[in-house]
Amino acid sequence: MLKESKFKKKKGRKYKQMIYILSFVFLFFISSRIIFNDPQKNEDTPLRKPVSFDNLTAEIANKRFYTDKNLLQVGLIVKETNSDMPSNIKVNIKEKTKQDEKFKTEIVKVVDEYYVVFVHDLPKKWKSVSLEVINKNGTQSTMNLNSKLYVAHEKSEAKNSFKKQSLSVYESEYINILIEDTQKNIKNNEDLIKNNNKDIDKIKEKISSLKSDLDYETKQEQDVTNQEISEKNSKVDSLNKEIFEKEKEIKELKDRIENLRLKQKKL
Repeated sequence: MLKESKFKKKKGRKYKQMIYILSFVFLFFISSRIIFNDPQKNEDTPLRKPVSFDNLTAEIANKRFYTDKNLLQVGLIVKETNSDMPSNIKVNIKEKTKQDEKFKTEIVKVVDEYYVVFVHDLPKKWKSVSLEVINKNGTQSTMNLNSKLYVAHEKSEAKNSFKKQSLSVYESEYINILIEDTQKNIKNNEDLIKNNNKDIDKIKEKISSLKSDLDYETKQEQDVTNQEISEKNSKVDSLNKEIFEKEKEIKELKDRIENLRLKQKKL
C-alpha cells in the first residue's frame, strides 16, 4: 500500500514537471516572436482594386520601384462618382519606416482618369508606402473614410534605371489598360453566349421530350405539359435575346478596341 502511494506521488510529480516544461517552451516561443519582431507582411493594395475616397474611387494600375533613384512610380486610375467636373486630386504620402518624413511627390495628370504619381528619395529599406487621394473638387466631407492605397516594397515591380517619359508614353500605357479591360469584357460576353447556347440545347431537348409525351396524356395532363412547354419556349426566347444583345455589345467593344489602337498610333 505504501509502495503504491509512493508510485502515485512519483507519477504525479513527473506529470507536473511535463506541464511546466511544455508551458516554458510555449512561453519562450511566444516571447521570442515578440523580442525578435517576427516579420509581418507589409500592407499592399492589389492591382485594380477600387478604393473609395471622397466622391471618387481610385485604383492602382501599376507600381514600379526604380532602384537607381529610390523612386516609386504609381499609375492611378481615378473616377469621380458624384461630379461632372474633370478629376483634380492631390496625394498625401507616408512611408511605414519613416512616418513623420515628407517625401517629394510629383503628380502628373495624363488624361482625365489616369495619373502617374512619383515618390522621390524613399529610404533604401522602405517597406510600405500609403497614398491618401484627396479630391480637390469635393467639399469637406463630414464622414472621414480614412481610406488609403498601399504599395509594399516586395510587391512593386523592380526597375534598375529611371527615365521620365513624355505624356504620350504614359497615355499609351493607359490605352493598353483600357484595351485589356475591353478584351476581358469581350471574353465575359463570349462565355455568357456559350453558356446560354448550352442551356438552350438542354431546354430544347426537354421540350422535345415533353412533346413526345403529349400523345399519351389525358386532357388535363396535356394542359399542364403544354403550359410547361410554353414556359420553356419563353426561357429559350429570353436566352436568345440576351445572346443577341451580347453579340451586339461584342461588336461595339471590338470597334472600341480598334478606335483605341488608332488613337494610340497617333500619339
